[in-house]
Amino acid sequence: MGNALKKITTRAKQIYAKGGTWRGAIKKAGAEYRGGKRTKTKKRVVRSKRRKITRRRKVAAVWPVAVGSASMSGTISGHLSQAKAMIADRIADKERQKFVTKLKRNKRKIQKEIGELKRQYRKL
Repeated sequence: MGNALKKITTRAKQIYAKGGTWRGAIKKAGAEYRGGKRTKTKKRVVRSKRRKITRRRKVAAVWPVAVGSASMSGTISGHLSQAKAMIADRIADKERQKFVTKLKRNKRKIQKEIGELKRQYRKL
């Protein structure tokens, strides 16, 4: 979830720089992330012998394909178990970090992150 939020806020900064409110920029970036606009278009000049022709072409996808897509090799269950293992490792790191931390406010913050990771693990 943190990765998605980072992508949305990065896109929102670009939209906000053009003008408007931050709230509107966040809404627009979130809508794009959820499935509205997926690709950027870029003008490209094609030179011919007689004249210049300007064409639009799709450059690259703005949002990456989800883990476990059909284009990747392997089975879906293999991808799920790999994702679970990654999340379990992150949970273990956070637990260690919480154990080492001295301040209670930092422990609470880490516990929230652990709770979010556990929620993601259970969804898989």
